[in-house]
Amino acid sequence: VPRSQHLDWSAMLRYLVRSSRKAAQSLSTAVAPHAGPAGSPFAKLARSLGAVTAPLPPDYTVDPYLASLPPTEVSVIDNGLRVASEYIPDANEIATVGVHIDAGSRDDPASAVGTAHFCEHLFFKGTEKRSQEELERDIENMGAQFNAYTSRDHTVFYARCFRKDVPKALDLLSEVLFKSTFNADRVENERGVILRELQEVNSDMEELIFDCLHETAFQGTPLGNTILGPEDHIMTIQRDDLVNHVQKHYTAPRMVLVGAGAVSHDEMVDMGKQYFGSVSSQDNSAPAERPFFTGSDLRIRDDNAPYGYFAIGFESVSWDDPDSFALMVLQTLLGQYDRYVPETVNNSRLAQRFHEDNLGYKFMSFNTFYKDTGIFGAYAMGEPHQLNSACWAIQNEMCRLAYQAKEEELAIARNKLKTNLCFALDTTAGAFDDIGRQLLVYGRRVPLAEVFARVDAVDSSALKRAAQRVIVDKEISASAYGNIGKLQDLNKMRRNTYWLRY
Repeated sequence: VPRSQHLDWSAMLRYLVRSSRKAAQSLSTAVAPHAGPAGSPFAKLARSLGAVTAPLPPDYTVDPYLASLPPTEVSVIDNGLRVASEYIPDANEIATVGVHIDAGSRDDPASAVGTAHFCEHLFFKGTEKRSQEELERDIENMGAQFNAYTSRDHTVFYARCFRKDVPKALDLLSEVLFKSTFNADRVENERGVILRELQEVNSDMEELIFDCLHETAFQGTPLGNTILGPEDHIMTIQRDDLVNHVQKHYTAPRMVLVGAGAVSHDEMVDMGKQYFGSVSSQDNSAPAERPFFTGSDLRIRDDNAPYGYFAIGFESVSWDDPDSFALMVLQTLLGQYDRYVPETVNNSRLAQRFHEDNLGYKFMSFNTFYKDTGIFGAYAMGEPHQLNSACWAIQNEMCRLAYQAKEEELAIARNKLKTNLCFALDTTAGAFDDIGRQLLVYGRRVPLAEVFARVDAVDSSALKRAAQRVIVDKEISASAYGNIGKLQDLNKMRRNTYWLRY
């Protein structure tokens, strides 16, 4: 976008939180003079963006292919359940269908942390109509793949199957979600499975570091809890905890039924009514309090370990914040590096420095959004003598971008980000995940043409503003594990969040 065009892109980004229904109702005449013919790609983008405080530039071009992509159709059935689908022509008769639920580990009760994840394990262990063996046999006979995952914000259940088997898959999903027996013996058996999973997670240094970072950064809030929960809670979670969690959170207003690939929207709506029409229309959950961020650190020191691992994080923004796309570009600029993956050497300026100055074995930037906050930072690992220099180099690059980001490097980062976003949508499972998440956090599916427009809107001034808002002279949290005696302390990290001159 030419810099001469003085646009209020922040207002455009704020529009992310508006629902598609409001978008249709609030289409502004501000974009009409520049929309062009009704069927042109620019006109479609203008209709997608809706009302903005300033018109889009008349010379902004939209790739005709992006504008011609099949739309995501959204309907709402009587109990408030949203049904969203996207037909993908080259899906080869494969569909990914399932439900996204606006409840995750942060919704666990304080006395039973890990309940949401525990429920995920029990859902395929027997229902009122079918035993575990019968469920497994029916899934096997379809040749389908059923899976689930729990995050801090959401829980997702889905199936990948042939188009002809979509009704059977949704029948099975509705049955396991709302007619599972949660047999006491199964609960005890699965308790051991989850404890073994907890051991595996804690032996993965990257997973452990990120859990510790959340624990210290969001201490005293549900967002600081691990998804699996602590061992003492896993040992005491009972059947009633699981039943209460489902009854409280698995309600139609908090769910989205999604289909991507070889699906028909009308058929999805009919199946939604048939299999999910009896789901409660009441939203029994209380609004979650916004978690607070605490500048702090959590370190587990082992001087006999050969390596050290650490992560630093800043309080970031939510999914629907005006600066969310600028922070995505900032993360892309920081990049990642792995000594054993040669192509990562040229991933970014920081990656080149890690390689040339031998600052460590690996680093990666991260940018995690939640519905009301976020965390932005970087993770690295290396030998003990490398850690201090690695941490300084990461923070120095963050400050450089906050003060001196150049348009030339931003152009490359924007292209990389758009490529990565497209790669994530390359399968029906990727599209399914994107549709459900966006319906929950934005209230609508953001068209790819609009996503590209918002990424292209991030110029150097927008990126500097976002970086200074999140990084410069802001509180920092850190987690570390291993041989970390030479890693700088938290006060030094806090001092490195700004430059005295630039």
